[in-house]
Amino acid sequence: MSKNYYFNLLIFVIIILLLGCAKTNEEPNDEINQAVKLNFSEPFNMKLMPKKDIDWYKVDVKKQGYLKVSASDVPESVKPEVSFANYKQWEGDNEVYLREKVKIPAAAFVKGKNTYYIKIEDEYHNSESSEAFPIKVDFIKEMDDYEPNNSAENAKIVNDGDVINLAIFPDKDRDWYKIKIESQGYISLKAKNVPEDIVPEVSFAEYDEWADPKIKRIRDWEKIPAACFIPEKGEYYINIRDEYDKDMSQKLMDIKIDYVEEMDKYEPNDDHKNAKLIERNSVIKPAIYPLKDKDYYKFVLKEDKKVRFVTSNVNEKVTPEVRIYKIDNENKENLESVTDWKKCPAEFELELNQGYFLLLHDEYDNSSSQETFKFKME
Repeated sequence: MSKNYYFNLLIFVIIILLLGCAKTNEEPNDEINQAVKLNFSEPFNMKLMPKKDIDWYKVDVKKQGYLKVSASDVPESVKPEVSFANYKQWEGDNEVYLREKVKIPAAAFVKGKNTYYIKIEDEYHNSESSEAFPIKVDFIKEMDDYEPNNSAENAKIVNDGDVINLAIFPDKDRDWYKIKIESQGYISLKAKNVPEDIVPEVSFAEYDEWADPKIKRIRDWEKIPAACFIPEKGEYYINIRDEYDKDMSQKLMDIKIDYVEEMDKYEPNDDHKNAKLIERNSVIKPAIYPLKDKDYYKFVLKEDKKVRFVTSNVNEKVTPEVRIYKIDNENKENLESVTDWKKCPAEFELELNQGYFLLLHDEYDNSSSQETFKFKME
């Protein structure tokens, strides 16, 4: 064959390689205004090279949902992260991030029709790879009718007895709801059909747009089922997430929201400043509810230093335990313990004419019951 044939063949191969490289990286796309347009669910090859390389892409979205970025066969030398953004080309800070620097695979909520931008870079900008790897961008349609509700300002209204269907997606998703309560009692949440990857947690709050901070937590995060004491009529907020904010699922779960009427006439008494007075041989009917409930009572012994606390009709899930305190002489706002914890029936020997506080709770603070039981100081 002639030299021209081999020369032309070599030129052809070089052109193919150059075209392949161009298709792989679509460089230059280091700036948001150079973003390369992509089609959903069509894998494309990219490289993170040289170090500190940043690649911008964009996709057109027609309705509310989620963008999901996934990768495969990623070289060991790089750890790709993705950021999701809007592009405000006529503003000074034209990159408005929806989520920033999330390890792939990752997803982000998108509110509606728009062009959205995706930035991919190495985690610490200190590695590179000449080896290309496939990236794919998918659009996932909205599965949660209550979205968007990722802030207290966007909390959705719920009512006593409602069953809501929600999805914790993407990771770190926080869903806010609000409910009006007419009198002292409890908000109770139960869950079913929970995806395997999800451990739903809830916290409860009050919200005041004129306060600083606007959100006041009245009960911190705990796993569902859970309940929260509500001291008075008002509007209260419910915040649901996955435990540790680390997992996500597109599958819906069912959350039931109930108002539970107050069953313990001595509430509120979860602080010694609200302790209720009890007397020897009087029978009261408290309830250890919700989880980690603490009930304070106060008493003075006028005669007989020995005192005994007994219970009956206690729900089998609850183990009542008591401890005695008195006012701390060095700090009148605090209590100091004068006994160890004892399960009921519990007997102590105390001083006469001394003001004491009794703290009643479940032994390990890991059980509760709406059922009241009989409690007596003998």
